[in-house]
Amino acid sequence: MVYLAGKGDGNIRYYEVVDEPPYVHFLNQFLSGNPQRGLGFMPKRGVNTSICEVFRFYKLHTSRGLCEPISMIVPRKSDCFQEDLYPDTAAPQPAISSRDWLSGI
Repeated sequence: MVYLAGKGDGNIRYYEVVDEPPYVHFLNQFLSGNPQRGLGFMPKRGVNTSICEVFRFYKLHTSRGLCEPISMIVPRKSDCFQEDLYPDTAAPQPAISSRDWLSGI
């Protein structure tokens, strides 16, 4: 999934990337009448899996001086964990120590 947003634009477009031509497919867009100054995002470890949230933006508004959270939620029943939506991600602790890495292990 690729999200595309521009400074001064209020919309966020999202695309699916696949291995076969055409490699990119337009999926949908988040429409907003207020332009954004910038966007930040929550790392995968911070999204709410109980509501099938797959991505969360933090939109800085140009005129109102506020930071708005925008959630991308997959419309599914959320009574159980959806493994296909959440592939493995980096853990908050390192897989190996710096000493092991330097020694080539």
